[in-house]
Amino acid sequence: MSIKTDIAWIKEELDKVDDPDLISAFKSLLNYRERQSKISAFREERMEYAKRSEEDFEAGRTYSPNEALEELTKRLKK
Repeated sequence: MSIKTDIAWIKEELDKVDDPDLISAFKSLLNYRERQSKISAFREERMEYAKRSEEDFEAGRTYSPNEALEELTKRLKK
């Protein structure tokens, strides 16, 4: 079966479901999938940030603690 065929079959079968527990189980599965997707996106974002940070460090683009505080203060005022 193709994915489109599977989806069509699932939709047809869902129209027939009247068991609240089964609907709740489907909702839990779909919510879990959504959370996992968000977690994966967050991990990718953090890994990219870490990579950029490492590149900045290796290139000497760093701040002292005082400089970092000054930069943060400037950004917060904007």
